[in-house]
Amino acid sequence: GVDVTRSGSDQISVTEDGSLLLSGAGVDFRLRPPQLYEESPSGRQSIQGRYHIGANDQVSFDIDDYDHSRPLVIDPIIVNSSFIGGSAQDTPYAITVDGSGNIYIGGQTRSSNFPVRSAFDSTINGLSDAFLVKINPTGTAVLMATFLGGRNPGDRILDVEVDREGLIYVCGETSSLSFPLVNPIQSSYAGNIDGFISVLSSNGSRLLFSSFLGGSSQDTVNGLIVDSWQNIYLTGGTRSANFPVVRALQPQIRGQMDAFVARIDRSGNLVFSTFLGGQDTGIEESEEETGLGIALDSLQNIYLTGVTCSNTFPLVTPIQHTFGGVADCFVLKLQSDGQKILYSTYLGGERADAGRSMAVDSFGQAVVTGYTFFRDFPVVNAFQPNYKGNLDAFVAKLAANGQRLIFSSFLGGSDEENASSISDSTPVGSIAIDRGGNIYVGGKTSSSDFPLVLPTQTELRGETDGFVCKLDPSGTRLLFSTYIGSSTAENNIGDERITGLVVDGRGTVLLTGSTPGGDFPIILPFQSGYGGGISDGFVASLTTPDIASLAAVSAASYNGGAAAPDSIVALFGSNLANGRSNADLLPLPQLLAGTSVQVEDRLGVTRAAGLFFASPEQINLHLPAGLSQGAARIRIANVLNPGGGRSSGFEATVRIEKVAPGIFTSNADGAGPPAAIIQRVRGGEVRYEPVAELSPLGRFEPRAIDLGPETDEVYLILFGTGWRGETSTSQFVVRIGGVVVPVIFAGAQGEFVGLDQLNIRLPRELIGRREVDLSMEVDGMIANIVRLYIY
Repeated sequence: GVDVTRSGSDQISVTEDGSLLLSGAGVDFRLRPPQLYEESPSGRQSIQGRYHIGANDQVSFDIDDYDHSRPLVIDPIIVNSSFIGGSAQDTPYAITVDGSGNIYIGGQTRSSNFPVRSAFDSTINGLSDAFLVKINPTGTAVLMATFLGGRNPGDRILDVEVDREGLIYVCGETSSLSFPLVNPIQSSYAGNIDGFISVLSSNGSRLLFSSFLGGSSQDTVNGLIVDSWQNIYLTGGTRSANFPVVRALQPQIRGQMDAFVARIDRSGNLVFSTFLGGQDTGIEESEEETGLGIALDSLQNIYLTGVTCSNTFPLVTPIQHTFGGVADCFVLKLQSDGQKILYSTYLGGERADAGRSMAVDSFGQAVVTGYTFFRDFPVVNAFQPNYKGNLDAFVAKLAANGQRLIFSSFLGGSDEENASSISDSTPVGSIAIDRGGNIYVGGKTSSSDFPLVLPTQTELRGETDGFVCKLDPSGTRLLFSTYIGSSTAENNIGDERITGLVVDGRGTVLLTGSTPGGDFPIILPFQSGYGGGISDGFVASLTTPDIASLAAVSAASYNGGAAAPDSIVALFGSNLANGRSNADLLPLPQLLAGTSVQVEDRLGVTRAAGLFFASPEQINLHLPAGLSQGAARIRIANVLNPGGGRSSGFEATVRIEKVAPGIFTSNADGAGPPAAIIQRVRGGEVRYEPVAELSPLGRFEPRAIDLGPETDEVYLILFGTGWRGETSTSQFVVRIGGVVVPVIFAGAQGEFVGLDQLNIRLPRELIGRREVDLSMEVDGMIANIVRLYIY
C-alpha cells in the first residue's frame, strides 16, 4: 500500500481517468495514473495497473499479470515527500545527490529539537545553527542529521555538494567566533559575518576540514562546486576590503559589496581568490553585487551568475554591453585557473534583475534562472515571450562561446515569482539539466495563473506555493509544470518556496524548500508531522514517466540538448519499433522494424531520416543535412507495439546547432578510450596501431602509446560525429593532459554516413604522461572527454 498523510477533513478518491485525487480546503491535489513497466531483453514492457482505495483509506495498486522474475517499476509522479524540522523555524537552502542516490540537504534551523541522527554535533549551539541531513535513496529514512555552528545566531548552510568518495562539502555564513574549525585556511573570525567552507566524512560524523573565509566586514559564501580532483570552487559576496585574495584578477574591492570567486585544492590551500565587481553607483542596491550561482563544465571552466548594480562590471565579449537599470543579472565564464575571463555579460532590463542559479550542459552551454522586474528583459526564442506580473522568473540559455542567447524567456503569472522574503534578501530559484538536455526549474510563485502543464497540483493553495517546471532542450516549450505547496498563508517572516532542485541519474527530480503549512502534501514520509514554528523544511521526489519520454542524444557521446545536421543521433524510449533490425545497404533505409523518423526543423521543413538500427528501446539514425539552426522536432511514425498501441513519447525536441561534437569510444558508452587508431610514420613507412585493448573483465582499456624515437611522426586519428559543420581547424582546440596539440585535419570521414574524423599530431612533450584525458572544443562546444595512455 501507499501511505498518504492528510488532514481529517480531506477526501480521497480515484477519478474516471485513473488519477488519485486528494480534496481538501477547496483545493485538489492529484497524482496521475501510475506508469508500470518491466525491463526485458526486448525492451521496456508496459504493465497495466491502477490505484485502489482500501480500508482506512490505504491506497494500493491493482496490477495485471506480469513476470514476477523481473523487477516491477511503478512510477507515480510524486514518489515521496516529507517534512524536515523541529518546533521552531527550519529553512533548507540546498540539495544534492550522490552516485548511489543518497540525498543531502543543508540549511538553517532554530529548533533545539531538530531531529538529529548519527550527528557530528547533536546539540544546537546558538539561537540558530546550520543543519545537514543525509537521506537514503528511497527518501524514506534519515541516515544522518547534524547541527553545525557556533554560539552566536546566524549560522547557515547555503550550498551542499558531495564528491565521488562520498565526502560532503558545505558552505555558507556564520557569525560565531566558536564555529568549529579543522586545518583552516583562515583560523580567525574576521568580521561581523564571515563565510565558511567545511568538509565532512561520508557518514557526517567527522569534520575533516573547516575554515572561515572573510574579512573585517560582511562576507557570505553562497555557492560551491567540487571537481573530480576534489578542488572546491566558491562564489559569494563580500563587503570586506581585506577579503583574502590570492593570484587575483581583481585584487581590490571596487564597490560597497563585490562578488568573489575562489578555489581551494584538496589539501586545503587557497589556490586563487579574486574580487569581481564594478564601481559603486551610490544607490542603495549597489550593496547587492554578489555571486549567487556557480557551475563547472567538464574542462573545469567556472560559470557564475548573480547580481550587479554597477555600470562598470567587467565585461568580455558581452551579449548585452550596457547596464540595464537598478540591478542586472550577470553571467560570467572564467578559465579554470582563475586567470582569465572567457566571457562576461549583463542580462537585464531597466529595473531590477537577479541571477540566482545556474547549470551547464554537456556541451558547455550555460542555463540561468532568477527573476526580472520589467517587460524589457531580453527575450529570444521564448516559450513565454510576455512579462505577466509584478515580478517574473526567467530562464535563459547561452551559447557555449557566450556570444548569443540560445533562448531567454519569462516564466510566471500575473503576481510575483522568485522574490526574496522579508527575512532573507536572497532571491529564489534553482535550475538543473539532465543528460538529455532537458531543463528543470524550481522556485516560488504567488500567481494563481502560473503556467501549468500536466500538473500534480492544479491550483495555488496558499499565498505563495513552490513551483516545478521541465523544459525541452531547445527551451521552446514547457513539458511539465506544477504548483507544490500547502494552503497556509505566509507570515511576515517565511513563505513557501523551493530553494533547491537536483536531478539524479534516473531522471528523478529531488526538491527541497520551506513550508509554513502542516497540510503540505506528504507521501511515504520519514517525518509525517509538521514540526511546528514559523516553517518546516520539506523534501520531495518527483518523476515524469509519461512526459517527453523520447530522448535524442549524440550516438557517440550520449550527450543531449544539441545536435548537428548530417550527424549520427540515438533516440531512446519505449515501444519504438516492432522488433530489432539493422540497415545492411546504402542508401540508409527510411523504414526499419515498422519505424520511420521525420525531422522538422525551425523553418517547418520536414525530412525523413536514414536509419542505421531500430529496436523497441533505441533507434540510431542519420540526422539529415541542411537542417536550419534552431528548435527541431523528431517524430517517430508508423509504430505499433505488440499490443496494438502507438509508441509512447513519440516526439523529441532538440536544438540544431552548427556543431555538436561527440567522440566515439571503444566501449560505446561515451567514456574511456576513444574509437581511434595511431598512425606512425617511420622512415617513409606507415603503420597503424590500436589505442585500446580488451581487459580480462571484458572492457576496453587504454593501450600504451609509444611515441618512439624523435624520427617517428605519430598521429592520433579520432572518429566521431557532429563537427563537420566547422571547416576551419583553427576553431578546434584539442588538449591531451592539458597540453594543446595541433589539429592536422577535421571534417567528414568520407566513407561512412555521418562519421567525422579528426587527425592530430602527438607532441613529444607527452612522453611519460601515462594515463591522460583528451578533450576537444569546436566553436566552444565541448565533446565528451576520452582517455589515452602515453609512455
